[in-house]
Amino acid sequence: MKNSNNLIVVFFFLVAFMITGCENKIATGEVDEPTMGKKKIAVDESFKPVFEELEKQFESLYPNAKLTIIYAPESKVIDLLLKDSVPVIFIARDLTASEKAIIEKKGIAQRTTPVAYDGVAMLVNKNNKMSVMSLDGLERIFTGKAFSFDELQDDLPKQEFSLVFENSLAGTVNFFAGRYGQGFTSAKNVYDAKSPKELIEYVANNADAIGFLSSIYVYDDSDTNKTTFIKDVKVLDLEVPDSLDVPEKAVGPYQYFVAHRYDPSEDTKKYPPLYALVRTVTSINYEGRAGLGQGFTAYVAGELGQRTVLRFGLVPARMPLRIIQISNENIQIK
Repeated sequence: MKNSNNLIVVFFFLVAFMITGCENKIATGEVDEPTMGKKKIAVDESFKPVFEELEKQFESLYPNAKLTIIYAPESKVIDLLLKDSVPVIFIARDLTASEKAIIEKKGIAQRTTPVAYDGVAMLVNKNNKMSVMSLDGLERIFTGKAFSFDELQDDLPKQEFSLVFENSLAGTVNFFAGRYGQGFTSAKNVYDAKSPKELIEYVANNADAIGFLSSIYVYDDSDTNKTTFIKDVKVLDLEVPDSLDVPEKAVGPYQYFVAHRYDPSEDTKKYPPLYALVRTVTSINYEGRAGLGQGFTAYVAGELGQRTVLRFGLVPARMPLRIIQISNENIQIK
């Protein structure tokens, strides 16, 4: 009996020793596994609300995983990667050829994983008579060919507009710069709002403003189905390209219109979303091995992470989803 008790004591001592040793290795960075270790990553600050929740869930599920997430504008996030400050980033685009070339010199292969789709919302003051932005009007804005509302729509006043972004290094700035090329530098009256909250407040208080922001900030929090927007500002619809050959003429950045169109039960081919301003939120990994960064990416791209992505107003990129479409047709009850 005494020997049995001694064995039990030795067993628990060994378990405690192993746990302590594991914790020490995690603390010193010696352990770097998909669900264990310490890792510093960087995330575009536009997506901070959803990634704060994803980090909380991941670390709760894997207590030995300790993430340090740096939130910064997209351009700064990429700079952290290029300077080897972080091995994993989440941004709303892929790296450019020149950015990839810098890292490829180090002999590490890039691992890219799409995790969500985001619609860039266009906001105007709620008293603005404008409700639809044409594709031609959007191009005229960002190529310096239109500077006032009447140049976008005949029945609007001759009032110069200002373009409002979170900041000059934001991913939305890079998005339109990539879309319209060198002509983007011709855009005038660009305003730096500093944060999503300040951007919304600026548009709500200024009749001349057109704001550009991730749609996750403009959904009404009380609407869990993500089919209505906040009342402080008006969210513009965007003209649907004629090439898509659909009955809808203009749509907003609702999840239904941001998602790629296909019925997995009938066809695996995906068709472009009806809303034309869609960004792909992507994990870009240069760990060189299956480390904690890849483990976190796998969680975000897995079922639990994708449900959180959907709940925060983004469209999951890695799993089938059910999205509600609201019809304006009158319903007659007999």
